[in-house]
Amino acid sequence: MPAVSWEQVSKRFGPVCALSAASADAAAAQCTVLLGPVGAGKTTLIRIALGLEAPDDGRAFLEDRPVDQLSVIEKNALLVAGPEAILPRTRVGRYIATALQPQGIPRKQRELRVEKTAKLVGLTAKLDRPMRALSGPEQCRANLARALARQVGTLFLDDPLKHLPPNQQETEALRLARLARQASLTLVYATRDEVQARILAQRIVLMDAGKVLQQSSPRELYDQPENLSVAAALGSDCWNLLPGHIEPISSGRRQLVLSKKIALLPAPPTLKKEAESVVLGVRPRAVSIGMEVGQLPSQSPAWTATVALVQREGADRLLALKTEDLLVRARGAAEAFPPEALETGAKVFFCFRPGSLRLFDADTGEDLLQS
Repeated sequence: MPAVSWEQVSKRFGPVCALSAASADAAAAQCTVLLGPVGAGKTTLIRIALGLEAPDDGRAFLEDRPVDQLSVIEKNALLVAGPEAILPRTRVGRYIATALQPQGIPRKQRELRVEKTAKLVGLTAKLDRPMRALSGPEQCRANLARALARQVGTLFLDDPLKHLPPNQQETEALRLARLARQASLTLVYATRDEVQARILAQRIVLMDAGKVLQQSSPRELYDQPENLSVAAALGSDCWNLLPGHIEPISSGRRQLVLSKKIALLPAPPTLKKEAESVVLGVRPRAVSIGMEVGQLPSQSPAWTATVALVQREGADRLLALKTEDLLVRARGAAEAFPPEALETGAKVFFCFRPGSLRLFDADTGEDLLQS
């Protein structure tokens, strides 16, 4: 039974369609990340799950119970406050304790719960300091502690780290991931940041323009996009999306043609549906480079290219390979490439690693390889 689920939820705000027949679910004791750009519908989906907005169509459920039939206490869920909720003059301990006052918990029990949650988020030494004395990451943790102190079943977090610098976002996401796993928390976490999503999520719900594009594990989302929109939406280490077409050759066989003179590949013997115009998808990390054909996997066709760009990205190198009419990106650690290939203007051979390709219908975006 999922902790949270949405069934065909639609919502409009005047002329703006915030959600369009969106269906998704979040499992108990796991972190589900709603990933998408600004305007994808992530916040509206969260507000509907908490009963703060009523959908125009469809329903939301908490533990299989319709949200619109539950009282605040019965919902057993809470939205973690953002930085705008900070009370700058209030001491940290009291700030956490304010979350418990509506529950009528005795003072001694409140103090014990505040100490416990402060320890969980690493704020024990800061309980007597005013909130304004905390750093940005510490203020985020104080808001998380307020929610944890309530001891509800599900926590919703709406882009809580967006005000922090990128390096601090990653650090705090790692901290939250460890905490969530240690405490078996059920989290629904909305963000536009793919790094945070990969750190936190056991399951990602990818959204755009009010629609759910795909929901799956991070690895499945990375390796097996269900359609061309999903492949194009993921910007980190984004796919090479190469237009082409399928044409027949002798004895009933077919070939995949990607350009005028190169990249003739055997077409898969069976496709989910027939299509002439296609888009081949291949991850930059699945592009092999060699100075000679013999340095490449023998079972893959190889083609020549010129290195148009070499870009350093941390320990990785990103290479842009230019053929007569294609541009292909390759990514990997520096030692994964021949040293001579890391020079602009170098003439190289490249191929796509076996089993790394996806094939999409250019007209509908449908994955042609999925059964």
